[in-house]
Amino acid sequence: MEKLLGFLCMLLMLMPMMALAEEVCPLCGGTSDLCLTDEVGAVYCSGTLVSYPIEQDLTSYTVREGTRIIGEYAFDNLLIQEVILPEGVVMIGEGAFWDCISLERVYLPDSLMIIGDRAFCNCRELTDVTLPPNLYAIGPSAFVDCWKLTSIDIPETVRYIGSEAFCNTGLTEVWWRPVFFETGFCVFDPDELYSKARSKTVHVSEVLLEDEIGDIANFCAEYEERYGITFVMDIPYAWD
Repeated sequence: MEKLLGFLCMLLMLMPMMALAEEVCPLCGGTSDLCLTDEVGAVYCSGTLVSYPIEQDLTSYTVREGTRIIGEYAFDNLLIQEVILPEGVVMIGEGAFWDCISLERVYLPDSLMIIGDRAFCNCRELTDVTLPPNLYAIGPSAFVDCWKLTSIDIPETVRYIGSEAFCNTGLTEVWWRPVFFETGFCVFDPDELYSKARSKTVHVSEVLLEDEIGDIANFCAEYEERYGITFVMDIPYAWD
């Protein structure tokens, strides 16, 4: 009997450890204290929002405090209309809001630094986006096919804009401060017919490096000639 009781006591002590070993997240490999599913079914792992349930029919969702990354394709192909990102989010992953055709508003925190490739691709109802003051990079095709996006202010902290980042949008006004800039091709509109059907004005200002003026001038001149975009150069240098 004593041996049996001893065995049972040892088994009871080992059970929490066995349970913990079983609760390893298959998505990130972390333990259960790092991963959770919230009340609407969104899955978070180690500070990353991994997925939002496609069957959920909420029109608005606030991402959990403490989140640092919106994972790749976390919200793709959903009918959600509004998403609020808390302070502390630093990156929106590739395709995070891909094909969210009903998304009208997304609130971006000041902490955000990277908007990934195709992050808001085909968000047709997206009408207003305020890019945060610490943003560093906008990935290729980040806002492609955002037809109702009519105005954007690109902060001077942005050092990279990927190819076709604002392709086939509704943009008519762009404020751009290309300091230490690097861009891919056709940032604002690659489709000549589409571009000429919708007039655009790009306001270029606050260029700090004199030796980059020529590069920016060539970039703007090419866009004016090929795509009919008007560039307003608010800088004290000739660029013809």
